[in-house]
Amino acid sequence: MAHSPGTTPDGQLIVYHGELFCRVANCERRTVPFSSTPNLRAHLRRHGTTVTPTASGRMTQDNMDAVITWLESLFISGEEE
Repeated sequence: MAHSPGTTPDGQLIVYHGELFCRVANCERRTVPFSSTPNLRAHLRRHGTTVTPTASGRMTQDNMDAVITWLESLFISGEEE
């Protein structure tokens, strides 16, 4: 079974660099941005979501490519509606 974009195969949520909006359905923070990605990560944990750990230091090219792919998938899915 394929996993959703933005999640690991075991169901952990991947929070990408610069992401500021909650992805949990019916959360009021879906449209209100957080001031930082670490604040979003803490918020998602309060929802009971398992969030992948972050690496410290500079973002790798693989991580940048994953962020770009995820962001592009948001725009493509939004155009189909």
